Amino acid sequence: MKSIVITTESSPHHEWLAFSSWYSIHRNSPDTKVGVIFPRVDKSHQFNWLRKCQVPFLAYSGKQEDAVNALTERFLKCEPIAVIPDTIMMIRSDGFNDISSDTCWVLANSDEIASFVDISRIGKFNLEEWVKNEKGHPFHKTTQIASRTKTVNEQRVVALWRQMGGTFDFINRP
Repeated sequence: MKSIVITTESSPHHEWLAFSSWYSIHRNSPDTKVGVIFPRVDKSHQFNWLRKCQVPFLAYSGKQEDAVNALTERFLKCEPIAVIPDTIMMIRSDGFNDISSDTCWVLANSDEIASFVDISRIGKFNLEEWVKNEKGHPFHKTTQIASRTKTVNEQRVVALWRQMGGTFDFINRP
């Protein structure tokens, strides 16, 4: 059995980032157990989708490594093959072939074929700028984001974003 732990932060933009990471893994490798950890803060942002999608999670107030171990022991029941930040998406179903290396992902705008990509830059999309200027997720704005010359990796991320937009909105409705 395979498992992956996604690390994230307690804020609204990290909610959609963590969801996109989980959704991509769930879509491309449905048998993989995925858990999410985030630091506990006083005014924690609630990740409603975690409960609704029955994703194991742990809010922690110590070392990240201890949180990974606790989540693994309690919920995943098998050692994670990777601990990834919430900016990583799985875009190919054969993703576990190259996950043994320390950094098993490439930038999405790279021409290098990879199963896991970092979505910090996709076409006109720049994650840092998006977080500063936008309040919501980019799932429905993929036409504005996509540049004319997209790499295969970027095309796959955009396709997944289009698929997950309605699901994310439905799960997070009031």
